[in-house]
Amino acid sequence: VDLAAWYFLHQHFPEADVRYLTLYPHKCDFGGVPFRYEPRHQNMQRLEDSDLILYWGDFQHTLHYRNVVAEQLVRQGICNSSEEALEQVRDFLFLAGSDPALLSKAVLYGGTLLFNQADNNNDEVYTSDLQRLVRSARRVWVREPFSAFHVNQIQQQNERCAHGTDAAQLLGRDFVDHSDFEPVRPVDGQQTKLGVFIGRSHLDATTISSLLTALTEQLPAEPVWLNWGKPPCFLGRKKEFMACLPAMEKVIPGAPDPSPPETLAALLELDLLVSDTYHTCVNAWSFGIPAICLIDNSQSPMAVNSGSDLSGRDKRVAFYWTYNAAPFLLYSSDLNDESGLQKKAADVSSLLADHSLICSIMAQMSQHVALSKNSLLRTLRRMLN
Repeated sequence: VDLAAWYFLHQHFPEADVRYLTLYPHKCDFGGVPFRYEPRHQNMQRLEDSDLILYWGDFQHTLHYRNVVAEQLVRQGICNSSEEALEQVRDFLFLAGSDPALLSKAVLYGGTLLFNQADNNNDEVYTSDLQRLVRSARRVWVREPFSAFHVNQIQQQNERCAHGTDAAQLLGRDFVDHSDFEPVRPVDGQQTKLGVFIGRSHLDATTISSLLTALTEQLPAEPVWLNWGKPPCFLGRKKEFMACLPAMEKVIPGAPDPSPPETLAALLELDLLVSDTYHTCVNAWSFGIPAICLIDNSQSPMAVNSGSDLSGRDKRVAFYWTYNAAPFLLYSSDLNDESGLQKKAADVSSLLADHSLICSIMAQMSQHVALSKNSLLRTLRRMLN
């Protein structure tokens, strides 16, 4: 997601002095990217003097995210109390203590309010902060229809559509073509390469391996493990799945700790992806690679894909339904018995053979990306030029 921000800004505003600000160091080291994260407290004057404040992607403006970030500030010893931490988060993510003129420099792109619940309105501070930011910001685009509806309600207008794309969708396959990491291009007659990454759920490895076996036999295809992420950001399930599926002998990229550009280049080696991970699927579709998304029907109290049991909105489902790609969603409840599993494998194989269906889905995505990107560009050019 952040790599998409860098590439977009580097392409269109190469002379701009862009800073990537965070409140605290992240537990994952995202090395190998062409930018660095800087602490917000060292850039306060720069923030106030900026021409543009761009909030890029993620759940930054949901109540749950606000509270989790505040907890992290206390846990890491950056703040001494929950009250101090909450004030810092409000100032950083909502510009709560800032002059109204600073809010007019804010642009929000690719975020989501999907996991918010009705009782969030009971938190008057959060509700007031969100309304003030959304109404005062120069423009707001969120990544799915539910959040767009909410934003337009807050703004009390329907003239300007708030439905943009996921921020990662602005990182097309041309990024890899212009980077130093070239994918291994398939040659004529080469077997279909099916990438696998399971890192966001506890889907049964034996069941999913049986599904993958059925798919590789019906297509036919060569299964490879896509080295998309590692603990603590993702579950470490590579060894488990490779043991359950002996035919899956290869890992791409081969480096034990690949950089994000290397991983994206490896993604382009694939003809098809099977994953439970939202952004793996989003990037695959954006690169022109059909992605089968696996969804575990069982839910934890707070899940990264679907929020709490009280909200029950899955971001993967929202993405797929937006572009009429729902047939490529597979639920664990459909794979409980052998006959159901084989039927789903046959259904998916048939879908993958329907070239017009896949082209239609990708055309919808491409059109939406182009429209959203052009709207964002027009806004930023007016602000920066």
